[in-house]
Amino acid sequence: MASKVADRPKPMSKYVQLLDTLWQGKLPNLETHPTYWDEFFLIKVNVGHLNGSLSHMSREQFMKLQPVIAHLFDKCHKSLGDSKDIRVANALTTLCYLYKRVLCEPWSPHSAMNQFIFGSDSPDLQYEFVFKQVARLLGASQPLLLRQLTLELLMVLTCGSPSLDSNPLLDAAMKHELFGALVELLRTKPLYRHHGQHVLTILSVLLSYQQRGEVNPYLSQFHSLGSHMLLHNMSTVIAVKLSSLVRHWARHAVEQDAKPSMWSSITSLVSDMFSATDDSTPIIHVGGGGWAVLLLFHIVEAHAHAVTVLSHTEVEELPEEGEADVDVPTNLLSSLLAFTSFVLQDQAPINQIYGHICLIILQIATEDDHMNAFMHDSNVKVPVTLHKAAMRHRPACTKTFMSGPMATAVLDLAIEYLLSHLKRNLSVDTYMTCLNVIHRLVCYQQKHRVRIAYDWARLWAALVAVVRFVLQHKVLLSDFSTYDLLSRVVTIFNLFITYGDRFLPDPESYDNLYYELIRERAAFQELLDSAKKQVLHQGPCAAAASQLLSQVTNIKEIIAHFVPKVDAWSTAHKGVAMTPEAVLAIVKENYGTLTLKLLDSVDKYASYTQSPATSKQLLTICADIMHEHSQVHIKIDPIPTLEPST
Repeated sequence: MASKVADRPKPMSKYVQLLDTLWQGKLPNLETHPTYWDEFFLIKVNVGHLNGSLSHMSREQFMKLQPVIAHLFDKCHKSLGDSKDIRVANALTTLCYLYKRVLCEPWSPHSAMNQFIFGSDSPDLQYEFVFKQVARLLGASQPLLLRQLTLELLMVLTCGSPSLDSNPLLDAAMKHELFGALVELLRTKPLYRHHGQHVLTILSVLLSYQQRGEVNPYLSQFHSLGSHMLLHNMSTVIAVKLSSLVRHWARHAVEQDAKPSMWSSITSLVSDMFSATDDSTPIIHVGGGGWAVLLLFHIVEAHAHAVTVLSHTEVEELPEEGEADVDVPTNLLSSLLAFTSFVLQDQAPINQIYGHICLIILQIATEDDHMNAFMHDSNVKVPVTLHKAAMRHRPACTKTFMSGPMATAVLDLAIEYLLSHLKRNLSVDTYMTCLNVIHRLVCYQQKHRVRIAYDWARLWAALVAVVRFVLQHKVLLSDFSTYDLLSRVVTIFNLFITYGDRFLPDPESYDNLYYELIRERAAFQELLDSAKKQVLHQGPCAAAASQLLSQVTNIKEIIAHFVPKVDAWSTAHKGVAMTPEAVLAIVKENYGTLTLKLLDSVDKYASYTQSPATSKQLLTICADIMHEHSQVHIKIDPIPTLEPST
């Protein structure tokens, strides 16, 4: 008897019965049941059944139910203004899944979606009511759960489709004011701790959207945002997210390092020999956290005074239990450097884009004197974690440093990129940005006579490696942008040659600079020959090559002045190997007879301006954010008794 009772199917809940009736195309008879919709929104939403029934509908079934679905949309929208919070919560929950299902369909033209939802091509009044209610429900006086559900709805509206162009709802969002309501949720710590990541994800998409021929009102309001407190709070949320990603990746790296090294080396070697690697597949995943990079870029680009958030924003999140072995960055700059070191070492195109935008943020930071002062302050002790990918001559490693000013960590990051990304499809734009970061740091040191204890020979060797690589791959020399890259390398060398006595740590470092130029004379001679050939034959890059020739004058003079003396020493001491000490002695003895030109503008640069290529990369990041979030299940917590809460 007991088994028969257990085998009986469970009775359907009231909500499931009502919803299934609607999916059968049957609208309620309000003459016999006038309070139907009032009662419907008092019943707890069965999220699993609602989501399952919508997601399993074919396009044909979904379109056939348009009258019922449009009616349900209408009732949900109107219930947003209800006086009972439980009805509002159930309406918000239902709208999340309805809009998510609608955005799964392609709509061409966009007005077709408005026709489906509202029965009108231009539902301006309906949208005005909806967005007005949404802004009201985001208010700090509203119950916490209603704010959370409203943000979930906005996440669906902004990120529910895989790209900006395929989301018709963004057109409506541009016409209605939500910016003020969103940023108000960042005003206090309790608010931004609860809602910060959702708010900034939504803002990152809204700031990226561009209507043809029209100004994005959210971008305009963001640029005119004068509250340093709000920008600081945004940066705090960003720092927490970047730190969380770094902690996760660093923990994974520690686990990989803990594997038996010999076996790992053998399996890695065999894998490299017999399987092709697919650089398009990310090894590390930024996931939906791309909003942190996008928003940080907008902050430092739009607000010159806000660049210092990188130095003054601390990470408010402590390591989770069991993660004491992983160092956590303690401020936003430290988090950014660690994040950049990881994404740059992943060859997947999307991560290379993330890395390039991070380097642009660092370029903007190094153009600010206050940020430079912070980065060169030897009294600032902030741990910086940097990741280095495995290469043929070394295993992967992730290390944390706390010695020296933070500028040394920026230089380490830049040098690592220069050396580890020399490949045939060289990313000239990213290399230029990396060199710009180095150039601006050295310009600051020259201007303010700041001397830091650093192994500058590592930088000079990396710069020469870039020159050698470009010269070995002649196809790169057919692009004028490559000459800009070589020109920037030579400019950095000229900065050291002309002003090195002002910022190099000691006279020996200046002597070592000349030693490296003499030692690498073959690379510079080949550079001269290639540029001369381009000018002589009036190639497509003749103008850029001519400018490069004028910049390399001092390096040419140094080589021409010292090499004969080095050769003379070798001739006079036949059979004796020439040591670096002997070369340095020749350099010191012959400084007085060397004549160099004072080159203009080697310590000057143009401030950062956004290029069309960078704009495309920002849109790619936005598309990545939308794609990630469109694949994520909506997070709806059980609806408890609703009370006002902040």
